[in-house]
This record gives sequence, C-alpha cells and structure tokens, in this order.
Amino acid sequence: MTVNNYGLSGNGSITNTSESTSTTTKTKAIDNTMGKEAFMKLLVAQLQNQDPLNPMDDKEFISQTAQFSSLEQMMNMSKSFAGVQAVSYLGRNVVANDNETGNLVMGTVVATKYVDGDYQLTLNIGNGKTQDFALSDIQQVTE
Repeated sequence: MTVNNYGLSGNGSITNTSESTSTTTKTKAIDNTMGKEAFMKLLVAQLQNQDPLNPMDDKEFISQTAQFSSLEQMMNMSKSFAGVQAVSYLGRNVVANDNETGNLVMGTVVATKYVDGDYQLTLNIGNGKTQDFALSDIQQVTE
C-alpha cells in the first residue's frame, strides 16, 4: 500500500512524500447505499432476464445508462473535493473530535495523508506531539 503525505516544510511550502507500508486488515461499517458496482449488476441482470418478446424500451435503457454515468461522476467529484478540502486545511488551526476519548482536540494541521481511500489530517497538538484524524472528524476551523 502506498501512502501519500502532504505536509508543511519549515518555510511554509507544501511538501509531498510517498512511502510504502504493509497492509493491515480493517473492518468497515456496512454501507447500505447503492454504489456503481451494484447499479451495474442490477442493470446487467435486468438485461439478461428481460422477456425476448417484450424487450426493454430504448429510452428506458438510455435513461438508466445516463443515471449510472451521473452516479459515477458524482462519486468521482466527491473524492476530488475531499482531497482539495484536506489540503486546504494545511497550516490552519482546527478542532477535531477524538473518537477514542470523545474529547475535542485543538491543533494545527501539519500534514495530510491518503490512506485506504480516506483522507487523514495530522495535527500538531502541542509539546511536539502529533495525532492523526479522519477528515470527517474535523468539527471546526478556528482563527
């Protein structure tokens, strides 16, 4: 697995480093939303099981294909926006929710990482300590 790190150098410029790490198994919560793979499987199954004497209307097929294309583009835009948002936090003071303790933590974003399809922010929380947070854990950007 490759981890891309974006951080601040001493002169305030953005740095980019990549490092390879070993893969660990994580469990994720089940997502009940329909993704593009599920949508495509449904469309293919519908085409395979249609009545040959009464095939699917061309307009309906084109409509479903357009819906699939729109879904895919929205998912791609969402991922791109998350990346822009993560990088825009570099050097900013933020308040993040620490899921382990339930407390709010304040710190300066010093790096971003893209790990297993999710963006993480590294916060300098003081006394030379840093802590990683998911992008979704950011509660507030402070001055």
